[in-house]
Amino acid sequence: MLQHIHQHLDEPLPLERLAQLSACSRWQLQRDFQAATGLSLARYIRRLRLSRAAEWLLSGRLRQLDIALGCGFDSEVSFSRAFRQEFGATPGQYRKAGIRRGLSAPLLRPDHRQLLQLRIDSRPACRMMGLSGACGGLFANQPDFAERIPQIWQRLLQHCPAAGHNPIGVIETDRLQPGRLRYWAGTPLTAPAPPAGLEQLEIPAAEYLVVPHRGPPRELAGILRWVLEQWLPGSGYHSRCASDLEIYGPGSSTRQAEMEYWIPIVASAPKC
Repeated sequence: MLQHIHQHLDEPLPLERLAQLSACSRWQLQRDFQAATGLSLARYIRRLRLSRAAEWLLSGRLRQLDIALGCGFDSEVSFSRAFRQEFGATPGQYRKAGIRRGLSAPLLRPDHRQLLQLRIDSRPACRMMGLSGACGGLFANQPDFAERIPQIWQRLLQHCPAAGHNPIGVIETDRLQPGRLRYWAGTPLTAPAPPAGLEQLEIPAAEYLVVPHRGPPRELAGILRWVLEQWLPGSGYHSRCASDLEIYGPGSSTRQAEMEYWIPIVASAPKC
């Protein structure tokens, strides 16, 4: 059913046909989809159509009417109304700003894991303060990040307990040592300078592929490997040489993560 939706976003997608493809009743389909994703089926389809429209707007090659019709809307008026509700800006304003924000990618099931919905988003430049250390990354000969990163966070929180209120990890690649990383455990810096003993780091504005994760932190590595090796090459985006980010939620712990992993990207084709 999901494959049919993703391949026919420019056509009507009647609920009866989707229920038939999923081998269940209309009522059961809507109930199960909501339980699995937190979204109604109609909301999910609308998000994908509008995300595709946003990419086409930024490509600058199509008129708004052509984009509306190509994304399954019956008029430019209905398209503009839905677009503004989704992104908080008209299609013209979004195109003029030229920044990707809140674009949803199709639901995926990497390596038979739970459903995963990636998104394309942007972050403004910011200053960070924290502590750093070296570790072996996901593709290193000796990937010791699972042991080293908690140690860096422990050092920071002992030195600055307030950093636990808004924790952000920053991952820099060591260009001279393939597979080696410089990991920063930090938090946004709002003062003119960091407290004694902490370092400062500048994060430039960038567009990112955002990978949500809820569960044991050790499971994130497998998901990231799948995203980088399987999804990204055919996505219409490619990674760029910049810092990855880990944005943690308030419920995160060393045993159960509630976070998002942000991978800096550049669009290589008008596709979401």
